[in-house]
Amino acid sequence: MKKRSVLLILFSLIFLSNFVIAADVAYVYSSIWGINDKIVNSFSGLGLDVENIQCNDVLSTNFSEYKLIFVGNEWLKCAGDIPINEHASVIMNGRNTVDFGLSGRRGILTVSAGVKLRDTTDNFFKAYTKSKYSRRYLTLYSLFDYQSNSFVKIVEPYVSSSIDLGASVAHVNPGTLLTNDKTANENICFFGLHETRFWTDEAEELFNECVGFVLGSELPEEGFCGDGIVEGDEVCDDGEDNGNYGFCKIDCSGIGPHCGDSVCDADEDCLSCPVDCGECAPEEGIHDVMIDEIYSNSINGIRIRDLVTGDYLLNETAQLICGKGYEIKFKTKNIGDFTEDVELNGALGGFEWASSTNLEPEESGYAGSKTLNDELLTIGSGFYTLDVSAIIEQDDATPLNNFKSRQVEIIC
Repeated sequence: MKKRSVLLILFSLIFLSNFVIAADVAYVYSSIWGINDKIVNSFSGLGLDVENIQCNDVLSTNFSEYKLIFVGNEWLKCAGDIPINEHASVIMNGRNTVDFGLSGRRGILTVSAGVKLRDTTDNFFKAYTKSKYSRRYLTLYSLFDYQSNSFVKIVEPYVSSSIDLGASVAHVNPGTLLTNDKTANENICFFGLHETRFWTDEAEELFNECVGFVLGSELPEEGFCGDGIVEGDEVCDDGEDNGNYGFCKIDCSGIGPHCGDSVCDADEDCLSCPVDCGECAPEEGIHDVMIDEIYSNSINGIRIRDLVTGDYLLNETAQLICGKGYEIKFKTKNIGDFTEDVELNGALGGFEWASSTNLEPEESGYAGSKTLNDELLTIGSGFYTLDVSAIIEQDDATPLNNFKSRQVEIIC
């Protein structure tokens, strides 16, 4: 996606106003744990101050004192009371879209992060740097009924030209009738890319553009803190990374928290930064993985299956015929007390393969398996030893069960 130039300006003067604005952004939240630091830093990097407004205080808040309202991805019991139709608003919420008037009852889709996005200039990109974190698949939201509601689609999840999955980023212009029968008096931007921790550069750029739309403003051409250029009284400037751990402070006044500053920060621990946090206490428990020797239909833990007949080769010396395919499979088990990164290796007559896996305690896997086809011709006729291994970085409590072998005869 082409680099957009649309960002935000911190207005130096507030015209036609009889009061002082305490903050620029009213961030409405339900739980203190729902406040998104990435969003707060993004606003700060754009020169916008943020004030957090708890749900219980919505009805007593004068939102006219703020430049825009922001709502994050929480269930908000006060959603129907937030006057997003009356004020410029950025909505990064797929849970209360009916209350906000942005969709009907079935008008919001939850889409896998693996789907690519397309913008209005036919540029394709990904919302996040990964599709899965730990064991959880990342998602994004899309307004399915945006068109019938006269919302303007900016970015869509794309699977084919014949399928419309709605708008993951959409603009609502003043005068638009919302689905709750209220009329938008100011610009509203729906932003469905809610997994902010994993934003790509394109996603962060889109968020800045979203905020720029609701404010109708752009940054001037001259330099500013956050443009990535050290100038004026700035000590440093890491651009969009300002305010993040290990980078420049949000106001460009110096380097922010980092390993080596003699403070054990929230992003540090005894593993990542022992110089600040001290050495880790010895772990209790053992590290131990093994190749399962009694794996079904195997000899010494190594199973060989003829891919043509489906038969398992159970002779002490397995005969492999060139021109046929065979599946080599073994089962790796974590019988220790810690999650392990396991390196898996196999070797037959000079041909080698390798893979890796992550196993929780008591978990098993088959990631080291391999299918052999033309490789047999390359190896050639003869008697060989088929070797497999499962290795961890830490000292394995019983290393002898990490290695298994089996005799093979290749006939070409």
